[in-house]
Amino acid sequence: MNTRAYATENKLSNRWLVQLGGVSLGVATALLTGALNYFEYQTAEDQYSDHLTDLSLSITAHAQQSLYSANVALEGIYSELIERRFSSEEDFKAYVTRPSEFSSLNQKINSNPLIDVATVVAKDGRVLNFTRSYPPPPINLGDRDYFAWHKNRIGSQTFYSQPVKNRGTDKWVFYLTKRLDDRNGEFLGLVLIGMSVDSFSSFYKALFSHLGSSARIALYRDDSLVMTSWPLQDKIISKVDSKMVNQLSMSSVGGMPKTFITVDADLNETSDSQIKRMSAIGYVDGYPFFTSVSIGSDIFLQNYRRFLTYSLFAASAGLCILVFFIRQFLKKDRLILNEFREIKLLQEELLSAKEVVDTQNQDLERRVQQRTVEIAEKHKSLVWSHSQLERANRFKSEFLANMSHELRTPLNAIIGFSELLHRRTFGPLNDKQHEYVGDIHASGKHLLTLINDVLDLAKIESGQIALDSSTFELLDFVQTTLILTRQRAERGGLKIQFSVEGEGRCVADKTKLRQVLLNLLTNAIKYTLPGGVISLNVFVRSDEIQFEVIDTGIGIAEDQLVEIFDDFRQVDNILNRTTEGTGLGLAISKRLIEIHGGTLKVESQPGVGSRFYFSLPQQNG
Repeated sequence: MNTRAYATENKLSNRWLVQLGGVSLGVATALLTGALNYFEYQTAEDQYSDHLTDLSLSITAHAQQSLYSANVALEGIYSELIERRFSSEEDFKAYVTRPSEFSSLNQKINSNPLIDVATVVAKDGRVLNFTRSYPPPPINLGDRDYFAWHKNRIGSQTFYSQPVKNRGTDKWVFYLTKRLDDRNGEFLGLVLIGMSVDSFSSFYKALFSHLGSSARIALYRDDSLVMTSWPLQDKIISKVDSKMVNQLSMSSVGGMPKTFITVDADLNETSDSQIKRMSAIGYVDGYPFFTSVSIGSDIFLQNYRRFLTYSLFAASAGLCILVFFIRQFLKKDRLILNEFREIKLLQEELLSAKEVVDTQNQDLERRVQQRTVEIAEKHKSLVWSHSQLERANRFKSEFLANMSHELRTPLNAIIGFSELLHRRTFGPLNDKQHEYVGDIHASGKHLLTLINDVLDLAKIESGQIALDSSTFELLDFVQTTLILTRQRAERGGLKIQFSVEGEGRCVADKTKLRQVLLNLLTNAIKYTLPGGVISLNVFVRSDEIQFEVIDTGIGIAEDQLVEIFDDFRQVDNILNRTTEGTGLGLAISKRLIEIHGGTLKVESQPGVGSRFYFSLPQQNG
């Protein structure tokens, strides 16, 4: 064989060898990349499975605490009415429609910001009294599911209703309900506690919005009925989730939540696209509810996808370098010796490039592992912080609920019975007994006012209080408010009057606005001598409504005007020797007006009287 033929044969052989080596290197790089990607994929799933379990435990703990607090309020109202042992429907209606029962209902739910409303319903479905306004508007609830459930079931079982849109506020609410019977076991009506769906959804958003746009959190009744969710969507609230039946069969019944992978429609998208998601179901201990927490693959596979991008980039770079040198090598075929030298040089460069790629892959893997450890530590710290927050919040809520139930209920009994004794309802008393019973009654009312004011102030300062704004008739609201103070003013020999300049409707939290006006009117009555005049004036303007309470009382010195809105602060004057108070009424009123967007102000002159006034902004149109 001559030199030219030998060179040609070797050149063709070397081409095939180079091409075969290039293909082999490409296959090996692809296999290595695939193996690393699989390892990173499994690590991502395991990491977020633990995190999702911890989040599910936090959600179920919040639901259990909220339902427990609502049940305490429901039991308080139910027990008080059952103890009355009504003999007839007329006695029942006469008792629960009183203004004092309206105040009692509000006192029992004021400690729980998650409670939307408390209601007492007659056996024909008509609302007799509820905490939004007094007297209540003509509302009939006979078509609700809880009414049908209780009507033919004798017993004190608690029923958890499906969510419905409230007919007054147009907001989603679900109810905890109990049946009321008379002393003969005949059906009288129902007691309702309404839980705000928005409050649950807002809590989920505040604590878990970092999970990403594909995250979903929902609270279900045990029949897979959706009670609330985040994101909050009207199309799924109060609907049975048929897909949840299959997921329930995959989860454990009670105990620790179990995570699993499903392919499901993304409720945050308008299309019918399917996404891979990781879900965890947790059961609320002691109540017929369970929770579902799920995140999309965009969250729990984000590190895997980032690693995959880096790996594909490194593999593509290596393959591009390989193809480039092969093409350069194949062009040089003039001399066999030069071709061999170029092939050897190319092989050395390829080996060097492979070492660089291997080194980069090892460094990348080390960084990914380090970052994974850091993320795990941060998640662990976050879960611990969440658990501490939940624990503190639970203790606080339990304390407020227990204080409300354990102190105010027996205190109301002391006030009621002492008033009956003071009126000599059960027989005559000597002068000393009559005096002591009067002291007991006055002290009890003072202590109840102090407890209520302290609880109100605590809720405001902790940020738990929220406005439940509604639109209502202004003139009717003013007249109803004055009814609650007119008798006390007449006992003190005072004349009380009002005026409303202009016509219109007011947009505000009706209950909290009435609380402010009652505080101002009560203070005016307290510090005005017999024969004085107290005026409540309202001015309706285009963009605001101004309220003012004017009295002809003893007035306030100029150096005391700055500090009268401080906590536990009372005006230092001679009436303080005979008039008791907590010193919290003006402080609470000032904060409630500020939450509405207004400012409570005062003008006063000793010996002439005082003027307290504020304005509430109104939306035009």
